[in-house]
Amino acid sequence: MEKVKEFLKNPKKTAILGLLFCAIIVLLKLYSVISNNLLSYMLMSILYMTKDIGLTIYFAIIVMNMSKQKGNVEMAKNLLILFVAISTIFSLIPFRGFNTIIPLLVNVIFIMYLYNIFYKKFEFVNNKVFLCAMVVYIAIYNIYPLITSPLMYLSIYDIIQLLANIAFIPYFYNYYNWINNAKDSKDKKLLEEMEIGETKAISATNEEDKDIRRDIYALFCKEITANLKAPSTAVFCKEEELQIVKQNNMYYVSGWVDSQNSYGAMVRTNIKNFKIKDENGILMIKSNAKVMASNSFIKLFAANWVFSLIVTVITFVIIYAIISSL
Repeated sequence: MEKVKEFLKNPKKTAILGLLFCAIIVLLKLYSVISNNLLSYMLMSILYMTKDIGLTIYFAIIVMNMSKQKGNVEMAKNLLILFVAISTIFSLIPFRGFNTIIPLLVNVIFIMYLYNIFYKKFEFVNNKVFLCAMVVYIAIYNIYPLITSPLMYLSIYDIIQLLANIAFIPYFYNYYNWINNAKDSKDKKLLEEMEIGETKAISATNEEDKDIRRDIYALFCKEITANLKAPSTAVFCKEEELQIVKQNNMYYVSGWVDSQNSYGAMVRTNIKNFKIKDENGILMIKSNAKVMASNSFIKLFAANWVFSLIVTVITFVIIYAIISSL
């Protein structure tokens, strides 16, 4: 039992577990789709399985990142949320009442849960809400059919689908706990970078880290200021608020800056994972501050757009269901 607990709490092992079963279910679905020669059926089936594809891509990038420090983790996060959103929208076609509403709500909760652990949005969707949603979904659509169906009708596909729906849960459950434990510690949330494996927090309270934190803070502020629309209006987070994690000889820095935009309004730009490399004792900037600031705005816009779309779709479904029942 202890070995099982240790396995389920290991980020890399649970990521591999999620990758294995999500990849298998994607391959099985693709085989089923390819065996059907109808083009329209193939396209719709692929759109329905975008959630499984998104999870497979995400876990593949995370495992590669943990093993070889290669792979764009930010892209993996954004693709996963996008693919789950696409799957959510196409799950409404055709509308089947209860059998459509439950998967819709579960997917919406999953999207909000991902925003919570990736970007600290929708914080009321925690591990308990996520687990309850997944338990209800798995019980209704995976376990109940397995129990009520005669054994002769059980397929390997049904069993693998059940395992695939369970396999990705431990990774994200641990991710949520890791983020919150780090957030509650003296070092705050340690950049929320569970994916990059072994890391060392550069603490604001550790005397040994004081000099390097001061140098990194000065370099961070100088580089960000140089790329602002109105540099003279810049107000940075305090040095102790800066979040710094070291992996090998690379520092990942996160902080924020308030400054005026082109219209003269003060806006806050969140900078995440700003890279500064230690090259033989010399700190060298490895991130493009201008691009990162632009990406921060784009992500905020995209998050608001996706949320608005989901709310619109849910409202439409509820209204449609009420009208249909009259």
